[in-house]
Parts: sequence; C-alpha cells; structure tokens
Amino acid sequence: MDRDAQTAALIRGATALMTDMHRNSLHKEFSGEAIILVCIALCDGHILPSELAARLRVSQPRVAAVLGVLERKGLIKREVDTSDRRRMLVTITSEGSLACDRHLAKLRTKAVRVLDELGDPDAEHLVRIVGRLHVIFENEKGCNI
Repeated sequence: MDRDAQTAALIRGATALMTDMHRNSLHKEFSGEAIILVCIALCDGHILPSELAARLRVSQPRVAAVLGVLERKGLIKREVDTSDRRRMLVTITSEGSLACDRHLAKLRTKAVRVLDELGDPDAEHLVRIVGRLHVIFENEKGCNI
C-alpha cells in the first residue's frame, strides 16, 4: 500500500474509531471533567490552573469553567498557593479522588475488554503504537497535527 492509500485508510479508520467511541459512550471517559480530575490526581493531587491548561492543551477559560463545575460538585477546591499568594492552587478533594478512582476503574474495564478482544500480539502492537503516537504528538508542539 502506498503512502496516499495508507493516509486515506488512516483518516477513514480514525474517523470511524471516533464515531464508534462516541456511539459507545467512550467519549464520556475522556470528557473535560474526567480528564481534569485524572490530571490533577496524577500531579500529586494539586496543580496550578495554568499548568493544567498547558498539560491538556486547552484554553485557560475552558479549564476555569470546568474547575468551577468540579468545585461546585465538591470534587476539587481552589486555594491560594501558600508558597506564592498571587497564585491559585487546585487540589483534588477526597470525594474527587473517589470519583477519579471510579472513572479510572471504568476506563480500565473497557480497556481490558478491548485488549482481550485484540489478543496479546495485537494488544502489544496497539500499546506500542499509542505510545509512539504520544511521542510524535509531543514532538509536534506548536504544530497542530
């Protein structure tokens, strides 16, 4: 298969995959609230909103809006950073940690089903390729792929 055919097949496949993820509610596992909670949890439970926006590559107003929702739900709290009173620090609450754990458990269950369906050789290839894609996208900062 030449590169043009591969490119067309990749675009078709990616489009179909995104549609399938949406149809099967997998998009909820990658929603703003869930991803932000996971990101905070992975950052030792606290982070600056600007760092959160940079890590997720979304606008600071978008992060602020989602943080407002999470704060109203009692899943995070925003406090003045004691090391620099000009900054606001976002901290996950115990309720937020539980919600994050539930979210990750659902995501793991779905991932295990996919990997089991693929079988070991294809599952290993998928994990390797997703890791490679992450590296490629990380190296393309500033270039919207």
